[in-house]
Amino acid sequence: MGKGKLKGSSGLDLIRDIKARWPGMKVLVLSMYDEAYYAERALRAGAMGYVMKQEPPRTVLDAIRQVRAGEVYVSRSVASRVLQGMAGAARPAPDALLERLSDRELQVFHMIGEGLSYPEVAARLSLSVKTVESHVERIKEKLAMNSGRELLLRAVEWVLRTQR
Repeated sequence: MGKGKLKGSSGLDLIRDIKARWPGMKVLVLSMYDEAYYAERALRAGAMGYVMKQEPPRTVLDAIRQVRAGEVYVSRSVASRVLQGMAGAARPAPDALLERLSDRELQVFHMIGEGLSYPEVAARLSLSVKTVESHVERIKEKLAMNSGRELLLRAVEWVLRTQR
């Protein structure tokens, strides 16, 4: 997933591992990926905050201070989206389907969007090609897609949109 890749795992896996080993550890995610897609997943994995690298240094410092003080940090847009979800408000339709994907499926989807072949995805995630193919089939089902080409086009478009 871009620079600083984690061999065989994702940042979400890393958060879970950190929280399992050191339950009291406060985790703040500093990411290049659009918070609209990853912040809620990071929080569910155990992070106490999510901030994008593109934010001004003052915002990053505020996030660090807030998490260090034991409080959760998210941007106003993430907080609003979470509260709207709790209130039963509908989410934007195009990306709502992506929320159906498991963390691993989203990771595979993202790597396909980066142009990786199934064997390359398998190698990066320490999976068999057959397992990657199974993930792809589930992704196509969940996103109501009929072909691998359709999945590839949607994945590329999504990667371009999330990596501002």
